[in-house]
Amino acid sequence: MEGRDIGTRVFPDTPLKFFLTAPDSVRAERRFRELAERGTPQPYEEVLAEMKERDRADETRADSPLRFDDSYVRVETGGMSPAEVVAELERRVRRN
Repeated sequence: MEGRDIGTRVFPDTPLKFFLTAPDSVRAERRFRELAERGTPQPYEEVLAEMKERDRADETRADSPLRFDDSYVRVETGGMSPAEVVAELERRVRRN
């Protein structure tokens, strides 16, 4: 399950919570490629700027801001493929 406040408000006592992250440049490159594949390409600089603005808005909004706390396992996905991310999460779940 995913969502802004699933782990901090809805299910705060869930025993294993992940917060997936990657550097802005990697996230923007992923989005840039996704848009191009959909047939709606945008300049990389525009994608990066929009992503940073969305992050800022998500983190500072009054209602359900994007947050994670010490109960989350932060997973850096910058150098990983989607399959590698899934494998890493599965490895961590099995370890617990």
